[in-house]
Amino acid sequence: VCPDDMVHVDGAANLRGADAATCCRAKPDCSTLGGNDCSEALPGWAGDHACVVHATTGGSTCSAYCAKASMECVRGQDNAGGCKLDPNHARQTTEQNGCLQSWGDQICACA
Repeated sequence: VCPDDMVHVDGAANLRGADAATCCRAKPDCSTLGGNDCSEALPGWAGDHACVVHATTGGSTCSAYCAKASMECVRGQDNAGGCKLDPNHARQTTEQNGCLQSWGDQICACA
């Protein structure tokens, strides 16, 4: 179990007997990211280690959006209004979990 100010590293919940230093890392600081917080609307979409936002990307990518906040893109997908994911994800490249899709606004997960 991780302390309150930390989250599990991907897959670490399956490591029995491991200590917090092995299985946990600090929660990301989402305060500098901007956009509208979508973490409650999309729980589990990008894991608990990422900030999930409806971002105005202006025709750019989630990779570029996250990089502006010194973070890395974990996942990106076009939205169908606010924090609702557009189910037609494959209209653009799905490489790097959609982080390379270029939209005016989209859902970005940054860590």
